[in-house]
Amino acid sequence: MGLLTPRQLIEWRAFATLEPFGEEADYWRAGLIAAATLNPHRTRGRKVLTPEDMMPNLYDRKSAGNQSVSDMRETMVAGMNAQKRKRQRGN
Repeated sequence: MGLLTPRQLIEWRAFATLEPFGEEADYWRAGLIAAATLNPHRTRGRKVLTPEDMMPNLYDRKSAGNQSVSDMRETMVAGMNAQKRKRQRGN
């Protein structure tokens, strides 16, 4: 594979904003599955999760609003606890 010209690089970046591919698309798909799994079990009044809520920020690790590991854990534990309560009510 040869080197990309600056113009080709710009075109690829523009294409990637329209049709994400590679790692970004993989994270979005995983985030979609995680959000779809957790949203039915959230308590009333809690924010609906989006795929982006479940994704790491690949480019800006220090920006405000990034989800910390403890936030991710809290979200997952809350989902598991909601599922457990739902199963207990069903028995």
